[in-house]
Amino acid sequence: METRLFTNETLYCEGLFKSEYRGKIHLISLFVFPYALYKLYCAGNGLTYPFFIGSISLLTNFCCFGSSALYHTFNWPLETEIMLQKIDHSMITLWCLGMMFPIAFLLFPKIDGNFFIGLTTVAALVNWYYIYNSEPSIIASTIVPSIILLFVDVCYKHMNFWEWVSMWCVFAFQGAGTVIFSLKMDPLFINTEIFGYHELFHLLSLFAAFFVYQVNYSIVSRYNKDKDKDKEVNVDVLKNVDVNYMKEPLFEEPED
Repeated sequence: METRLFTNETLYCEGLFKSEYRGKIHLISLFVFPYALYKLYCAGNGLTYPFFIGSISLLTNFCCFGSSALYHTFNWPLETEIMLQKIDHSMITLWCLGMMFPIAFLLFPKIDGNFFIGLTTVAALVNWYYIYNSEPSIIASTIVPSIILLFVDVCYKHMNFWEWVSMWCVFAFQGAGTVIFSLKMDPLFINTEIFGYHELFHLLSLFAAFFVYQVNYSIVSRYNKDKDKDKEVNVDVLKNVDVNYMKEPLFEEPED
């Protein structure tokens, strides 16, 4: 039984037009990831907890762009292409979930972070259900990264200026890309046989990925610094405690 994702659209193997640069933007971007991982390793001071959490975001980004490059760049038989198309869309949701891990576990207070990542995971599971059953929903896929808007006050409280600006840049580029992809808006003054609306969508997702990395890199790099500052504050407080006061008995002995 055929279970293609979009039942009313043809596939590449059936003659769907594929521009010259289809998938190649994401393919080329994969070569940047080792360097990005190395910089994250340095920012997290080695194999530490913040580096591990930040790596989850980067790994899901790699899976998203990697599956896109694999699906769009090469030619596949019918059943394989159907499977890769679903994987491609599923990896977008996985990335939207993974990019939230540093925010949830390194930036937010524990209760807020767990609640935030829990809601985002549920939204991702719902969208994966629609994809698996060949019922793609633009609303379900949009909700996954939009859960963070419910916690915008927590973001404002705990993010620094660059993280805050970068977060909104992610929404701007991904939002513009989603509109362009949905409406199939080809770029002006460019030969669409070389670079069309799909390539523009991929390019905008690349800019969004850059700012996602900026947010997560900043959070990872200052996680240990913030912890060290808290320790210094605690030490200073202890230094100012009156030791003699601590030695005084809580209750005075009754006089004879």
